[in-house]
Amino acid sequence: MKMMNLKLYLKNKCIMEENMMLRKKALLLSQENKALLSYLQASNKSNGKFL
Repeated sequence: MKMMNLKLYLKNKCIMEENMMLRKKALLLSQENKALLSYLQASNKSNGKFL
């Protein structure tokens, strides 16, 4: 039983670490997306176009 608990604990720890890494990637992608959208909106306004 202790071995099974240890295996589950290690698997859970690995999943939580991967989850944290994916959250960080998602945050970076969201920030990049907002920056690109802002750039496009500013570019379109200067060209007389609106999104």
